[in-house]
Amino acid sequence: MAIAQYWTASDLAQFFPEPVPGTPLITATSYPVNMNGLATYIYLVGGQLNAAIQKAGYEIPVPSWDPVASAAIGGYAYVQEVARWGVMAAVMEQVYVGPNDEGKRWRTLFDKAIDDIRNGNQQIPDAPIDFDQQGRLLPSWFPNPDPQIRSQDLDPVTDTVNPLW
Repeated sequence: MAIAQYWTASDLAQFFPEPVPGTPLITATSYPVNMNGLATYIYLVGGQLNAAIQKAGYEIPVPSWDPVASAAIGGYAYVQEVARWGVMAAVMEQVYVGPNDEGKRWRTLFDKAIDDIRNGNQQIPDAPIDFDQQGRLLPSWFPNPDPQIRSQDLDPVTDTVNPLW
């Protein structure tokens, strides 16, 4: 499965502060991070974010639109925002080497959000839940998931762990 990129480099570049008014921080030739570097950070952060989302029991990538309900997925905006925090952290840490409160601020936001998603403390509203091939919830969806439980250990009727199996 391809890594979802919740942003394009050109869309995300506008969120970075301008070092000089009217001069963007990231351009095709900027140093140390240019548009290609920004696209790489988007790809890497998307991978981290999708791993946490999948661990929490959601399908990845989180879609922006639900074709059945003909409505936007509410959680997509949150996922997109978390991706922005991660990319902002990576770029700001690269651009401003040394004691960088700006990069640390974004890193703190991103790391907490990833942990909250991964540990089930942050739901992603309207995001599709990940089911196995038999249509049963995967174990990662349960509160306090037990890594020892596999989908084949679940009772096919109740989607609960059958202690007799």
